[in-house]
Amino acid sequence: MTLGGLRAYGAQARDDAMERAEQLRLVLDELAGASARKIAAVLNKRKIATPTGRVWYAATVIRVQKRLGLA
Repeated sequence: MTLGGLRAYGAQARDDAMERAEQLRLVLDELAGASARKIAAVLNKRKIATPTGRVWYAATVIRVQKRLGLA
């Protein structure tokens, strides 16, 4: 029995998250230099939903930026 590590579901979730983040790269590049709060407001104004279909918050933007290596 192995403890810890990345199981198939975790690997798939990571890959899916990276794919969603890549889809936002152009928008985040366009808004480079803006605060996470401002980026969240723009994403909400453009009606770009989060993966769960909810509104964007600064923390959500920061997580995507980190995933893409932008923060």
